[in-house]
Amino acid sequence: MWCACLCRLPEGLVNGQLLWYLTDKEGLTDRLTLTSSTSFPTSTPTKAYGAHGLHSRLAALEQAGVPPASTSALPQDVWSRANAYQQLHSVGLLLTPLLTQPGSTARAVAGSSFAAGIALFSGGLYASTFTGNKQLSKGAPFGGVAFMVGWVALAVAGRRAPPLRV
Repeated sequence: MWCACLCRLPEGLVNGQLLWYLTDKEGLTDRLTLTSSTSFPTSTPTKAYGAHGLHSRLAALEQAGVPPASTSALPQDVWSRANAYQQLHSVGLLLTPLLTQPGSTARAVAGSSFAAGIALFSGGLYASTFTGNKQLSKGAPFGGVAFMVGWVALAVAGRRAPPLRV
């Protein structure tokens, strides 16, 4: 998944160290900028694929007898929703290093939450729509919670930051 570009992990990094590495105060701005600069450009071709190429994929799934992943919405609508949330929260991800104080915990929480939300919510909806497997969207509610945590953390971090000088 594209979120693997979040950071270049050093050798020997184990699961217990991943959260520390993602929220490490040094280099966090670079990781947030890299993640948002990866998320924005991938959202455009993803949207184009949803508009132009997804129909043939859905036809192939239907021909193979795979039911749609969502019974309450059209697959194209699910794809568009995932894309809209990816774009919106990429803005939040981009704003995080701009509106917050370097080294703050709230900054790390905001950036990590936006990245996790994009991966869980948008990534889960993309994957379930593309494959027809409902199980792949089970992380979407957790992604939604991560988005909310990200916005609250950004508000807290922004409130504590000194005013911007333009």
